[in-house]
Amino acid sequence: MKGDVVLFASASIGKELQNKVAVVIDVLRASTTAITALTNGCQAIIPALDVTEAGELARRLGDICVLGGERNGQKIEGFQLGNSPQEYSSEAVGGKTIVLTTTNGTKAIRMASGASQVLIASFANIDAIVKYIAAQNMDVSLICAGRNGGFSFEDTACAGAIIEALEPDYLTDSARMAHIIYKHGANKPEALVAVSEHAEYLKSIGFEGDIKFCARMNWTETIPVFQDSRLVVLR
Repeated sequence: MKGDVVLFASASIGKELQNKVAVVIDVLRASTTAITALTNGCQAIIPALDVTEAGELARRLGDICVLGGERNGQKIEGFQLGNSPQEYSSEAVGGKTIVLTTTNGTKAIRMASGASQVLIASFANIDAIVKYIAAQNMDVSLICAGRNGGFSFEDTACAGAIIEALEPDYLTDSARMAHIIYKHGANKPEALVAVSEHAEYLKSIGFEGDIKFCARMNWTETIPVFQDSRLVVLR
């Protein structure tokens, strides 16, 4: 098995993902939010590219739909939920379909659609992701959503944690770098997440609690999979 890490998502990644399992990582916060929502009983999550598309999808779905998302870290005006995973309780999303649009994560999911299978990971479900991938006879590409088209420290550290547990036969240089970052952090996800640029920004706008929440390791076995334009629980 070959392990690769895409350091930030871009429109050019599509062809590179053919015949691979793609794992999209957006620790702060879209991946963790999607995992939390599906763990708490939401039926499906539809990732939208922008606010306009999200609104159109919500109108079509009607009462079964919850609109969630952020721009600049803040809840979008008129949406029921933002992008804090702590908002996505069973009371808020149980039995519902969520239309979600975020600055980086939902775009990365859509960009990865050319892969044989698209999964979602965060620190929350690393053991489950690794167990599943290890059972597949395919190369894996770990796609960091990044931040505003650039590098994201916390996403790369999470990719490194997956590499550490998965132990692929061959690593690309970007995968080696991600692994080194994780190992250098002494396997402490909270410290690795907290030092990131995006964590500092979230602190500044009042979401410090999300940083600890998103760094919690292996609290669920839920794996979101992108099928038929929506995220559902991998069965």
